[in-house]
Amino acid sequence: MMTMALVAGMTIAYFERSMLVKRVGGSMRDANLAQTLAEAGIGRITGQFASVDSLLADINGNGAPDRDEGWQDLTTSPTTLPLGYAFYAKAGNPTSIVRRVAVGEGAGTIATPLSSQQVDVAIQSMRINDLFISSQIRPLLFIQTAAGGLTKSASTWDKEISSQKVAVWLELEVNPSNSGFVDMYCAGASQYGKAKSYLRQFVGTYQ
Repeated sequence: MMTMALVAGMTIAYFERSMLVKRVGGSMRDANLAQTLAEAGIGRITGQFASVDSLLADINGNGAPDRDEGWQDLTTSPTTLPLGYAFYAKAGNPTSIVRRVAVGEGAGTIATPLSSQQVDVAIQSMRINDLFISSQIRPLLFIQTAAGGLTKSASTWDKEISSQKVAVWLELEVNPSNSGFVDMYCAGASQYGKAKSYLRQFVGTYQ
């Protein structure tokens, strides 16, 4: 098993913002709140992922901290990953998964659910709901409560009726400097009213 090198101060680490914040109708206020919701969803998962509390770090509830089981050799082109809320893009298309989602949502791409946790090189755009493959393989979905907190939803993105929601998942990538290392990002897609936001944060590297 490889170990993960976590970035200090990860909750304010790298965000890939350019071209990922989409204002689809709605007001500037909704757009700003959608971005805040995406940040909150990402922060919740990265905070648990890095936690020294083994119960908090066991996000998938199987008895082990998720960071200890998240590594996968991507050079073997696996179709499944140890964590059900993780995905990776097949080599040959450097576009991040969340960027493809942002493009697909903005363009109204026809929904085509993925068949595995591997995103094919030919997929240029996709919908948020495409990542909800099954009850076990899917992003973590949260809705915002009346008190402003987040509560987990068992629905898919399309079936969740709340207009204040955020889907969060992990994206794995082969490190460009060393094919034996795997970089991990946490991505979030949120909706507040009619506005949507898409963010990605660097979490760390398995080495």
